[in-house]
Amino acid sequence: MLDKRSGSRLANLWDDAKAEGMSGPELLVYRSNTLGSDKRVTNYGGGNTSSKVWQKDPLTGEDVQVLWVKG
Repeated sequence: MLDKRSGSRLANLWDDAKAEGMSGPELLVYRSNTLGSDKRVTNYGGGNTSSKVWQKDPLTGEDVQVLWVKG
């Protein structure tokens, strides 16, 4: 994404070393916080971030898709 004021690209703030070993929900929080740390790409007043992950259903033991929403 180009910053029209300076003409420079936004920095990629993702850190693979930090993200390594995180669960799906932990990655969702990390992704949301990383995006939210740059006020140029953040909605004023916040917003939701979601991620669809595969997890075991605690009742059936089957792998199911779960939608995690961080609000």
